[in-house]
Amino acid sequence: MVNNSTSFKTLANKTFSNIVYLEDGATDWQRVFSLSDYASSEYLVSIIGYHNAYLLTAQDCSFIIYENNVPVAIWPLTLYSVDNVMTLQSNCKNIIPPLFTCGASKKTIKKIYQQCFLLLKTFSLKSNQCIKLSYSPTVDILWQRTFLPVIKDIDYQQYLIADITGSIDDIKKTFRKSYRSLINKGLKLWQCELHTQMPDTLLAQFRAFHIKTSGKDTRPITTWIMIQAMINNHEAFCITLHDDNENLVGMALFNISPLQVSYSVGVYDRSLFDLPLGHVIQLKAIEYMKALGVKRYFLGNRHHLFETHMPTKKENSIGFFKEGFSNEIHIEANAILTFE
Repeated sequence: MVNNSTSFKTLANKTFSNIVYLEDGATDWQRVFSLSDYASSEYLVSIIGYHNAYLLTAQDCSFIIYENNVPVAIWPLTLYSVDNVMTLQSNCKNIIPPLFTCGASKKTIKKIYQQCFLLLKTFSLKSNQCIKLSYSPTVDILWQRTFLPVIKDIDYQQYLIADITGSIDDIKKTFRKSYRSLINKGLKLWQCELHTQMPDTLLAQFRAFHIKTSGKDTRPITTWIMIQAMINNHEAFCITLHDDNENLVGMALFNISPLQVSYSVGVYDRSLFDLPLGHVIQLKAIEYMKALGVKRYFLGNRHHLFETHMPTKKENSIGFFKEGFSNEIHIEANAILTFE
């Protein structure tokens, strides 16, 4: 029975010949991260810590994989307990593939994928829990082929990307047509400010605004402190909107990684939803991404009401809003594995 991180790590140590856990190898983790062409924010140490803090009962099991004593891959894994049931996942989602350095050979990748397969199989059989994976079927082809024999069920979700390699004027032409006038209106209505540092006063303001709009405190205070650290360490930035009376009416957070900038969370005054709030923030965020030299903007999932796992109307509405700023649709596979 695998019921805690200690027993899981025992399995992992038996499966892989040379691994070091994130808590003991942060420097090597960062080395792999910086040497990869596909380093999204999901692999950031700060994001892993944030999600573990958010989940409260989570135990971090992320580790670095070595080949000939050289770190070649990192794998974010979280053991999460709900109602005494242990689930293995990556951060707050299904298990994602390991991230490799750009120089890793196909032979090494195949070998490590087979070890991943064996670890997940052993965990599944010992815990009597199914395994859920999330991956890109067009990018993670070898990962998919490794697990094809044990995929029991699979569905696909769209996620939204904006290619921002062009000029700002060219990018604006790809926005939903109605958004262009809404952005112009919003620029006249609101005072928009970019924040690349977050002092305690701004943190308190962000948290209070989030609690006010949500009607409750939805996350531990430690996660807010981590958000502050991410911004102050240049792993994220935020943008605020104020009205002419200096009242905060909107705020959004964006995570930065070598691969892309990701839209993390947006909070807006719900009494003003008939006015353009997020539209202005999206434009200003993209302008800053351009200044950073970022070429790709990840907006998140595009949920549709026709999906098998029907989203809420709110999720569908948020997806529709974000879709208006995207110019690419990518596909994410969500697979359920069954081992025998």
